[in-house]
Amino acid sequence: MFFGDLMKIRSYRESMQQYLVAVERKEQRSVKVTQVEEKPVYKLYVRLEKNSIQASWDTGVQISVCIKLLAVKLGFK
Repeated sequence: MFFGDLMKIRSYRESMQQYLVAVERKEQRSVKVTQVEEKPVYKLYVRLEKNSIQASWDTGVQISVCIKLLAVKLGFK
């Protein structure tokens, strides 16, 4: 999923629009700051058909990310 795909999702698009409006008005106090909880990152190598790639374990995130080059190589659209 890419940034453009996220902007098609209403909740993400609205949050980004609110943030940009606040930044333009220089009202940083109205921008909500979220705390990021640090979690350990587990990585391993996996094989998808003929391709060996480094992957991270899913830690409960709602979105998975794949670079375009890998998506093309695996035949995704």
